[in-house]
Amino acid sequence: MSEKPKKSLMSIRVKLITIFVLFLFIPSIVTAVFSFRTADQEIRKADLETGKQSLLLVSKQIDSLLENQKANLSLISMQTSSAQIANRNPAVQQLIDNMRDSNPQIESILIVTDATGLRMKSPSLSNDEAVKEKDWYKEAMETSDSVVSMPYKSASTGNVVVTLAKRLSDGKSVASIQLGLNSLTSTVNEMKIGEKGVIYLVDQKGNYLVHTHFGAGSSATELLSDQIVSSEEGTLNYSISGQNKSGYFINQPLTGWKIVAEFDLDEYEQISIPMLKTVGLVLLFSSIVGILIMIPVIRSLYKPIRGLVHASKTVGSGDLTIDLSVKQRDEYGLLAEGFNKMTKSLRSVLNEVNDTSQQLASSSQELAASSEQTTSATEQVASIMQQTAVGILHSNQVLKESKQQVAEMSAGIKEISLQAEDVTSATEQVSAESQAGMVQIEQASVQMKHIGTSASNLNEVIEGLGSKTMEIRQIVEIITNIAKQTNILSLNASIEASRAGEHGRGFAVVAKEVKELAEQSAASAADIAQLTYEMEQGTTEASVSMSSASQEIRKGITAVNEAGEHFRSILASVQEVAAEMGAVSIASKQMDSAVDQVNEVFEIALAISDEIAAGAQEGSAASEEQLAAMEEVASSAAALSNIADEMKEIIERFKL
Repeated sequence: MSEKPKKSLMSIRVKLITIFVLFLFIPSIVTAVFSFRTADQEIRKADLETGKQSLLLVSKQIDSLLENQKANLSLISMQTSSAQIANRNPAVQQLIDNMRDSNPQIESILIVTDATGLRMKSPSLSNDEAVKEKDWYKEAMETSDSVVSMPYKSASTGNVVVTLAKRLSDGKSVASIQLGLNSLTSTVNEMKIGEKGVIYLVDQKGNYLVHTHFGAGSSATELLSDQIVSSEEGTLNYSISGQNKSGYFINQPLTGWKIVAEFDLDEYEQISIPMLKTVGLVLLFSSIVGILIMIPVIRSLYKPIRGLVHASKTVGSGDLTIDLSVKQRDEYGLLAEGFNKMTKSLRSVLNEVNDTSQQLASSSQELAASSEQTTSATEQVASIMQQTAVGILHSNQVLKESKQQVAEMSAGIKEISLQAEDVTSATEQVSAESQAGMVQIEQASVQMKHIGTSASNLNEVIEGLGSKTMEIRQIVEIITNIAKQTNILSLNASIEASRAGEHGRGFAVVAKEVKELAEQSAASAADIAQLTYEMEQGTTEASVSMSSASQEIRKGITAVNEAGEHFRSILASVQEVAAEMGAVSIASKQMDSAVDQVNEVFEIALAISDEIAAGAQEGSAASEEQLAAMEEVASSAAALSNIADEMKEIIERFKL
């Protein structure tokens, strides 16, 4: 059952769109945010620089204002003495009046002697305060430099003023100028940072000196913290009526006042809104342009991938005839070329596998036919070997009987030899015993005929054994040829098994066993051929010996017949009979020796026959083993044929 293709959670098109969107929007958004933050920081930085410049400008204005008044004090200190104050010198009064009139910031000028407390002032209507108890007075008496007091409200005008004091040159009086801060206040209040940012002053104690929202003298530390007093320079963050503010302050070196530049953070946000709109429009425009560029790019990327997916599905369904057209020269083109090469290689491989499976099927069929022929031949060989074994057993029985007859013949020949000796030794009694000798001669003639008949039969048996030996040789040649043919078939089977690869491994083992059985059969056939050759040689020798024995027996028969015919003349010529009997005795001894040789030949023939029988039995067993092996070969050939058919069915699933 074919598996269903797994559905991807994200297709390549979605992934490409996602990647393009991420690469399009994320850099744009990051750029927009970075640009906005950079612009905002630049605006803040510019405002901060503007504030710093404003603070320095205010500080310089304060320096200028105070330095001018210090110069006036120095002029008074040099041109006035305590004696003139005591005498109320008009010139001194004129000096301070002119000085006050020429400097609108000066609310009053006061010169006080330390010893008598006499004073000169301008205008003359100013309040008479206990000046000598003021801190600025005490400080001025202790130093030759000018002293600036803490800001305070004037008792006569109610304005915030500061007093600059300096000891006269004689060291007995102090001249002071009460300086109003209205012009400084106007200048500071007119200075703006942006639209809502302001500049204000805080004195040494942390009280407002100049501020657009808070009155002079009110505490600033509650809103700004103690940092405004303890630090020479720094930044502030606070809120006024729900509006977020930030500030930057510096220390005014001459007075110790803090000059603060206040920035309205809400103003930055209002400035940022048009900027955000501009950035949004730029981001929208860039997104539209990016999408217009992205669509054809994604199509150009996705279209060849979709073609490859379709082609791969087609190949997966078994159609290998598909061929992708290669138009692009990029990685997709290389991928398409690789895909075409892959399908071409698959077609080539499957064609080769198809040809190999057909050859395997043909070879397995030929092997099956050859195994059937070999099986049939092996069965014939087994049948022939069984018949041979039966024939050899029968031949053994005949040889045993022939050996028994030869033994009896040997006994008869020995008896003839003894009788011949007796006849020779008893020649003198031949006459008396002629009748008995005639009878014995007749018996000997009959016995010799029997011996001749037995020898003829034995000769026929030996000749029959020789013909059987020839048949055995022919059978051995057939076995040898069958073994050679089996060896060739096993070699072919090994070659086909090696071609079949993993599927032919079992068949290769069977082919090897068949080859070993064929070699064993060939070796056994060679042994049988050697034994048959030796038996044939022995049979030939036995046949020759039996021929000689037959001739001698015929001679003996002839001699006995002649003895019977001439027995009557024996009495007349005993000497001649004795000589003849000596010849008979010698011939009988020769016959006895020949019979012994024949007996030995029969024993050899029996041994050879036994060996042939054992070889025939081994050949029969080997034939049976070879028959079983050929059955296994036939089974393996059938299995190979089935494998080839299965391979052919698998290949037919593909369209080549």
